[in-house]
Amino acid sequence: MSGQLELFGELAGERAARRGHFCLDCGVDTIRIGEFYMLHDPVWLQANPDRAGMLCIDCVETRLGRRLGPGDFTAAPINRFHRIPRLRSRIVGDLGWP
Repeated sequence: MSGQLELFGELAGERAARRGHFCLDCGVDTIRIGEFYMLHDPVWLQANPDRAGMLCIDCVETRLGRRLGPGDFTAAPINRFHRIPRLRSRIVGDLGWP
């Protein structure tokens, strides 16, 4: 019985840890859809004055009232080598992607 309780505790802990990866506005799992990135502090604080939490690209752009561009992203390693076309288009400035 204690093995089941330990497993339940581990699963509950994993779920609690993953809550931080859900978009604050729409609830999408940003890790699952591959939208994890780092913006410059002034841009992030404009979109999310509370600082904590995650926002998908659509929701951060809605909060900002504009499309993200290359100048909004830091040089952090997390912003390199994205395979998700929508995010990559913002980071490198491909205006042909919606």
